[in-house]
Amino acid sequence: MISQTAKCHSQQQDVVFELYARVKQSERENLTRKQHFLLIDLFKATPPYPHAALTGWRNGGLFERQAGQFLGVCGEPKLYWCLCKPVKDPRAAIGWTYAILSIKPISWEHVQHARDDLFKARGMSYAT
Repeated sequence: MISQTAKCHSQQQDVVFELYARVKQSERENLTRKQHFLLIDLFKATPPYPHAALTGWRNGGLFERQAGQFLGVCGEPKLYWCLCKPVKDPRAAIGWTYAILSIKPISWEHVQHARDDLFKARGMSYAT
């Protein structure tokens, strides 16, 4: 995702990423209605870890409830699906943060279904 972000930026493309990955940590600023996320790869847990934020949700709304499920993550990271946009951030270790447009917890079955759909769309099969 990080290399694709840089590539899209260099080509002046406005992009939205659909991600299946894991939330390592999440915390919320209640006064500003901003929730921060530390994201990690689906299969490996090596840095760099991109930072992301969800802002402006409505109290009691669907986004607040879905994002709230990631608060207090400790131990095993939680799987998620999200749509996000890269935001240039010179203060971030990787030079980017991500604005989350939508996020929800998922299971490994969701990941497998998405993988199968991707392979089918390319006329390929995936042997498990």
